[in-house]
Amino acid sequence: MKAHLLFTTALVAVINLANAQYYSTPVQTGNPNNINLEDLEYPVNGGLPSGWTVIHAGNQSTPNWTPVQNIPFNFLFNGVAETQYIVSTSGVLTFTTLAGATSAPTSINYLLPKNSIPNNSICVWGISGKGSNDKIVTKTFGTAPNRQHWITFNDYSMPAIFNSHYTYWSIVLEESTNSIYIVDQRTSTNLTQALTLGIQINNTTAFNVAGSPQISSASSNSPTRTDNTVYTFHPGNLPNRDITTTAILLDDIIAAPKGPFDIKVILENRGSDTIQSLDLNYTSATGIVTGNLTNLNLLPWQIDTVVHPQSWSPNASTTVLKAWATNLNGNTDQNNLNDTAKKSIIVLQQSAPRVPLLESFTSSTSAQSKNLNDQLKNVLDQQSLPYVHIKYPMNWPGTGDPYYTNEGGARRQFYGVSTVPNLQVNGEDWAKYNYMLAANTLNTAREKIALLNMTSKFYVNGQEVCTEIELNPLVDISNPNLKLYVAIYEKKSLANTKSSGDLEFYHVMKKMMPNGNGTSISSLVSGQAHIENLCFTFKGTYILPPNGTQPVNLSTRHTIEDFNDLGVSAWLQDEVTKEVYQASEAAFTIGLNEMPLEGFHAQVYPNPAKDQATLLLQTHLSTEATIQIINITGQITSTQTAQTKAGNNLISLNTSQLAKGVYMVHVAIPQQVITKKLIIE
Repeated sequence: MKAHLLFTTALVAVINLANAQYYSTPVQTGNPNNINLEDLEYPVNGGLPSGWTVIHAGNQSTPNWTPVQNIPFNFLFNGVAETQYIVSTSGVLTFTTLAGATSAPTSINYLLPKNSIPNNSICVWGISGKGSNDKIVTKTFGTAPNRQHWITFNDYSMPAIFNSHYTYWSIVLEESTNSIYIVDQRTSTNLTQALTLGIQINNTTAFNVAGSPQISSASSNSPTRTDNTVYTFHPGNLPNRDITTTAILLDDIIAAPKGPFDIKVILENRGSDTIQSLDLNYTSATGIVTGNLTNLNLLPWQIDTVVHPQSWSPNASTTVLKAWATNLNGNTDQNNLNDTAKKSIIVLQQSAPRVPLLESFTSSTSAQSKNLNDQLKNVLDQQSLPYVHIKYPMNWPGTGDPYYTNEGGARRQFYGVSTVPNLQVNGEDWAKYNYMLAANTLNTAREKIALLNMTSKFYVNGQEVCTEIELNPLVDISNPNLKLYVAIYEKKSLANTKSSGDLEFYHVMKKMMPNGNGTSISSLVSGQAHIENLCFTFKGTYILPPNGTQPVNLSTRHTIEDFNDLGVSAWLQDEVTKEVYQASEAAFTIGLNEMPLEGFHAQVYPNPAKDQATLLLQTHLSTEATIQIINITGQITSTQTAQTKAGNNLISLNTSQLAKGVYMVHVAIPQQVITKKLIIE
């Protein structure tokens, strides 16, 4: 099995080739070797993660140097041990710290080598620290002996531009390999740059990235690492045979009963020879497992996903899996510093069934939403395994859906949804599934291992809804970003019909408990059940808001068409990554606690009705009932009272004067209310 990916090559112009001390590899995207996993490329005090140290505060009209900085690990530059460096606001890092006693190079950049650049320098030459927010910051990532020291020009300026703009670049020093990376991270849209990227050994020997001194940023305005561009310099000469194992493609958590598992790895050929065969190795509890791979045809700088011929059956609860390649074309690997990939894996001895969460964003004013709603119903009606589906009506297009709620709007902002229809599957945008929902979509969503079992139940007592949710983790879970979200929904609603063509709407969210912010669940202990109890009482009587721009005020009214048609869903989710750990559809129960008035039920028939309907009212005591018929605008069209006895009561409702449409029959006895939906045709 192969999945080839060829990188484009960034040539390095070398002066004095006979004494070359560095070679370059092709331009890559992301961050080098994925040691720095931060996805928040923001200004200092404006979203940059913690741990960065400011070594220059910016706001300099002319270039100058930082104080001397220490390298936090052993590092060789051009074969010489270096322990300190200084950085100029014009984008030059030099290990010749005596240069700090002289003027820093100007921001007017040239091709290297250049006399104005000190010996032993790394250049992102041509930027400027003149802005008040321009900072030079440092941070060290990883663990010994595989650390990286990042020196970042944060929110930096260009010399000749005085309007709002910014650019982010980093110089990265890597432990053990002594490699140097220049990372193009983030740049404001349409910012023109002319930079020199490279290394200068002295005034006769230098290594320029092709295009210097006119290099512009290739990265976008995205604050994530995925669009970063990496220029690499390795010490020494390019080896003939050098295979690095960059990653092991196996989930962080696996369930032993689902084994054995294929060992898939990503290999990169960093040598000049095409690799036709190699031995792939991985560690196991019984030792090293070696398998021979042939007919590879792995070209220089090519990346290939390969599968070990022998699958893995884990028997430990936690393990560190290692994989590496040897015997390249029958010969040794000439660079052993980058051979091995490691991955820590938690092995569960049992598996929790994954319940997919589907969150759809639609509107009764969107014809496209009807297509998604039909697609959802067709697929979900065929499901035999559990799932959770919540629909959030939106307040656009036009005046939007009358059942829009502010909490639904908060979920839209949570995901950054900007169009309807939209679907999130386990917290991931349905773009992953090519904007289609099919049975295999849910099957794919169920494949990922769940870290916990979740069960829930609920009851409806008049207009009060209560739920009990039990979380049973299979492993210890500690995550300050975890939230338990709970939604009350109506299984089928009719009154919010608008222009979309839909006449029925399913699983419409009516309230989140306690609210749209969820409940923090920061830690769970394996084998210990965690229980949450939540209740909400809907106030007043039914109302159909005129449109989505005037949502219901739940402190006084509600939009529940039938309180006997409610459901409750719950899910545990990381509010930062959006990953859904598990979901649960609550089972209806008569009561989690003793209900104040048992046996209070109502049913309206025939439904739909014409001139006459009958209310079957069941109570366990004798009392007076007040019955109101309310139209979808919230107007009371009729009111009557009836003296009821314990048991079943039949009450006639005169509907001959009612226009065709949807109505609510509101039944109240002391301390209890029930709302039933009535259709007149």
